[in-house]
Amino acid sequence: MNEERHSIDPADAIRADRDEARQQLAETAAELAAKLDVQARAKDRVRAAEHTARTKVDQAKHKAEDTAAQVKSQAQSLAEQARQAAPEPVVHGGQRAVDIARNQPIPVAAAAALLALLLWLILRQRS
Repeated sequence: MNEERHSIDPADAIRADRDEARQQLAETAAELAAKLDVQARAKDRVRAAEHTARTKVDQAKHKAEDTAAQVKSQAQSLAEQARQAAPEPVVHGGQRAVDIARNQPIPVAAAAALLALLLWLILRQRS
């Protein structure tokens, strides 16, 4: 009889099984709800895409800045080489033209547009 007192009551065993089944069912339901929550999953994908896009933009920006710095350096080097190789009157005339263009941009732009128009007309007549 002592052994019977220490044994588990069948009703308690059934209750424990029921509670365990409820817990497993609740976990399964929560997992399914997370998988079926399309809106949350879509938001997660949007956040991931935004992060990827921002990272790529930052990388492209840094690469463009590096390239611009290299090009600027090369252009300065080539300009200095051209100044050294050109005769003094040519350098002085080029500097004067640059100064005029900086001081009077509208007339220079108008002259450039007129020149482009004339060139276009000449090339069109040849075709």
